[in-house]
Amino acid sequence: MKRKLLLFFLFILLAFSFTGCKGFEVGVNEQTASYSDRMAIPEDGIVSADVFKDLKETKQVVTFEGESKGIKYEWTVFGSEITEPKDCNLLVTIIKTSESAYIFNFASEEDFGFTPLLSIYSGDNNEGKVASLLEVRGNESAYLSDVYLTGTNSEILNVSYDSQVGTYIIEISDEEEAIKMASADSNENESVNEPANEQKASSNSESITESKTESKTDSEAYKPDEYLSKSTSSSSKVITGTGKSGESADAPAGRVLSDGSRTDKDQYLTDPVPFGKPQPVEPENQVVNKGKALSCTFSIECTTILNNLENLNPDKLDVVPANGIIFSAQTVTFYEGESVFDVLSRVCSENNIHIEYSWTPMYNSVYIEGMNNLYEFDCGQGSGWMYKVDGWYPNYGCSRYVLTNGETVEWRYTCDYGSDIGGHYAMGE
Repeated sequence: MKRKLLLFFLFILLAFSFTGCKGFEVGVNEQTASYSDRMAIPEDGIVSADVFKDLKETKQVVTFEGESKGIKYEWTVFGSEITEPKDCNLLVTIIKTSESAYIFNFASEEDFGFTPLLSIYSGDNNEGKVASLLEVRGNESAYLSDVYLTGTNSEILNVSYDSQVGTYIIEISDEEEAIKMASADSNENESVNEPANEQKASSNSESITESKTESKTDSEAYKPDEYLSKSTSSSSKVITGTGKSGESADAPAGRVLSDGSRTDKDQYLTDPVPFGKPQPVEPENQVVNKGKALSCTFSIECTTILNNLENLNPDKLDVVPANGIIFSAQTVTFYEGESVFDVLSRVCSENNIHIEYSWTPMYNSVYIEGMNNLYEFDCGQGSGWMYKVDGWYPNYGCSRYVLTNGETVEWRYTCDYGSDIGGHYAMGE
């Protein structure tokens, strides 16, 4: 019913004529064919093939700025992603509906031939919410992908899709509600297999893609695995945390939920865990049951960098994906009792994604320094990696978070101490 109401707005959308942006300030240096990092979309929307040819040759990254009915939007184009340069119409008509959704229509009559990132500035506070991209197909709409929310209060909607033709919808909903729906679907259609790699991911540098930026040697980058999971053939009960926290019936050994009674930091300087959230499980107490395989949804992305390219270390442009997605959201298997770090290690190893981490005794946890050759401080003083589980950014290290079946884990790069991805509270703010 909701989607039918959204489709009603398509008739309104088609009634609007495309409105362009004035002042196409290319700012070309004729000798170097170098363009301004930010350029306005021309009034007719057409950016010539010559411009894209220059961007391709120089591998420059340029953001094209536009506006539709008071809604600001941007195309971020990576020159290295352009294959066959051609004229492209970058105009987009956007309508915000009363159903917390955006309907947008591309003026282009053919695909660009490359996949830029479209960022729409909603102006709304979308913290605690998720968004999905739907394609309009006749009188119906079909889910395509997730939309990543970045910026202060998560007001920027980031869309990356191969096609730039037709009409699309962005639906925004409460994250908690979306997670419950996804969890219900997962339980209904669950089909769990053993992890492909039965050997637990460790710090063996041979299994990790070597960093292009060798700031540390292998021995420095990958510590011994005395702090990783202990394996057993059966699960045993290990209770951690303080207060009268409850343990879920299907929770792995050691994992309990906070009852909110703790008011001070624990011995590892962890602030009180919010009510109902999992208490940390110390790695030395972690017990893995390799006789029981579970599944979770896992992803790694750095889309917020695309909104902060002016702060990015120029040497790192080549390692930022054009759409910001390093590992797209997908179901992965893991063993009962494994931590977020265990799963991250395996995902990176099996998919040749560079990762560098260190052990921090003060916090009794692993600290992720860099992934995909993107490190802390590479995009400003407040930049680095954070992880999110079912909509919550834990306030403790990833090797202390023991996963349960069906959870959603998102690794996200922040450029502003977590405030641009809705995780500032995990930083103690």
